[in-house]
Parts: sequence; C-alpha cells; structure tokens
Amino acid sequence: MRLIGLLLFAIGLALSFLPGEILPRLVGREIARAIVFDNGAFTPFEIELDPELTPLEFDAVMVEGGQYAPRLDQAAFTLIVNSATGTAFTAAIAFAERDRVSTADGTTQYTRSIGRLSELAGDTYIFEFGPGDADAIDLKRIDLVLRANAFDLNAEDLAFYGNIAMWVGAVAFFIGLRRAGRRRE
Repeated sequence: MRLIGLLLFAIGLALSFLPGEILPRLVGREIARAIVFDNGAFTPFEIELDPELTPLEFDAVMVEGGQYAPRLDQAAFTLIVNSATGTAFTAAIAFAERDRVSTADGTTQYTRSIGRLSELAGDTYIFEFGPGDADAIDLKRIDLVLRANAFDLNAEDLAFYGNIAMWVGAVAFFIGLRRAGRRRE
C-alpha cells in the first residue's frame, strides 16, 4: 500500500508540475511542418487532410530577431484556415513571455499552440498567415507544425489530475503506514 501511494504521489507530482514537459509528448504525431513566413513574405500552406487525422492540432514556431516584447493583447500575426466548405478556423496569434526560448544564434524563438480542428472534411486546407498588430516585431521565420490524432488535454487538466493523484497517493501512503504500525503490536 505504501509503495502504491508513493507511486501515485510521484505521478501526480510529475503531472502537476511538469505539464510543459509531458504535454508535448501527448499531442499526437507530426504530419507536416512548413515555413509560412521567410524573407519578409508570408506564404500560404496547402495540404490535403483526411478525416481520420482528427483531431488536428497546429502550432506556430516564430523566430524573431529584435526586441519583441510579447503581449497577449497584441497579435504577432493572424491565421485563417480555409477549405472547400468555407472558413474552418481564424485566430489572431499573440505570444506570452512563457512561450519564449533564446537560441544560440541570438534570435528568440516563440512556440505556441494555435488551435485545433475537431472535424476534417477530407478536402484541401489552406493555412494563410498575415501580419498582426504587434509593434516592433522583427520576424525572421514562422514555422507551422501540424499534429494528427492529438489527445484532448491541456496543462490545466494535467495539473488538476496530478493534484488528485497526489492526494490519493498521500492518503494511500499514510493508510499503509498506519496498517504497518498495527501489525507490529
């Protein structure tokens, strides 16, 4: 009982405090990666998507060379996803400080999950990026990453379930300690 309690507590601890490490491993398999901004110009990305790839998640990896100060109220760029049946998704993409990673070449990289398509019609989808309203942004490159068959989890869910596992593990551990103390008498 004590061992099970300790294992549950350790799993809960990992889920609660390491969702940034765990979540990327659960977001499905990468099916496409495309450069949608390079050399100062946006390029639409077109791909045929089969319905069995649902849910489809897409992330943006933005490489920036200046002193961009990320603010959630200012979009770095916009995205419109169109298919033969119409517009499937639109968003203004803003970054937060937690999305930032400094690279060795002096640029700054921001990674953010943009959105999800829960249903795919089996058509050709066109991902069109455009400029946002953020000030003083020196865009170098934007990569679009598509991931198929993604789990429907987010960091808040992982932290919630992690806390539950920690509590259950702690209770099981202390029950095991109490039972072990009674056996000795």
